Amino acid sequence: MAQRNFLSRGRRVLRRAPGLLLCLLAGPLAHAASVTVEVRGVPDEVRDNVLAFLSFERYRRGGVDLNADTVERLHNRVDREVDAALRPFGFYEPKVESTLTDQGHGDWRVVIDINPGPPVLVANMDVRVTGPGESDPLFRRIVDNLPMHSGDRLSHAAYEAIKADLQRTAATYG
Repeated sequence: MAQRNFLSRGRRVLRRAPGLLLCLLAGPLAHAASVTVEVRGVPDEVRDNVLAFLSFERYRRGGVDLNADTVERLHNRVDREVDAALRPFGFYEPKVESTLTDQGHGDWRVVIDINPGPPVLVANMDVRVTGPGESDPLFRRIVDNLPMHSGDRLSHAAYEAIKADLQRTAATYG
């Protein structure tokens, strides 16, 4: 009886083999939907930040299958996301034009043309240490070597670095 069950199972596997083989061969032919994003008009550093802010990139990295409705919804976010991505670099009035193209077979192409507009410039930079640390060499070194000066484009990263250096030095050395 045990041999008969073994033979029956073997025959069932052999009958299913052509279907299984067809699935294995068709697997590589299956194509996951994809979105290609091209950002133009800004330097590489800003471009990288724009890509980091875009929902398209987060969905792509997350391996989410995108359908037409999702792609359209993500495309509607582009202006707002580009605006947020440019602020840390001192650009507060960008002009953004984006196109979404269905290339067929679930492939999409998004082209984003950005005119960042005029940057916000630092009109005046005045950093002072007052009190007991005023003449301390650690504080003097920070104040004398600021990464941002009057007339520079506002950089939130440089501003935060100045604050962090001063706060860290004050906390460490009293």
